[in-house]
Amino acid sequence: MKDNQNEQLFSELTPAEAAVVEGGVRVVIDRIQAVRAGADLIGADDTYITVNGIKIWGDYSMTTGQTRFVNRSYTASGSSAQVRLFDADPWPNDDDSMGQFTAVNTSGALRRAPVSGAGSSYDVYYRGYAT
Repeated sequence: MKDNQNEQLFSELTPAEAAVVEGGVRVVIDRIQAVRAGADLIGADDTYITVNGIKIWGDYSMTTGQTRFVNRSYTASGSSAQVRLFDADPWPNDDDSMGQFTAVNTSGALRRAPVSGAGSSYDVYYRGYAT
């Protein structure tokens, strides 16, 4: 006798739910684009990226319209990861938050996540994979 109940249960999972069953999600940050770099009153933003509180990229100078390829990944134990952009400042513990988003399993499809804060707006392009 075939167990259709379990077969149906696992065939209807979303990619994010599948990541939980499989153990986690690997987030790959492809690139970022400065839609408006304005966190610093003078000069460019000194942009860096954290995932779940771990710095994975930066500090890099960015001006409005500029795109930088990141090509960095982070593997999280849950079904999602918190991605945050910051503008580095010279004083300790004074960095400006330029926005955040929750990255999920996209089954490898490229997604755009718009973020903004501290006078800046960025588009972050990422992919998510179940681990």
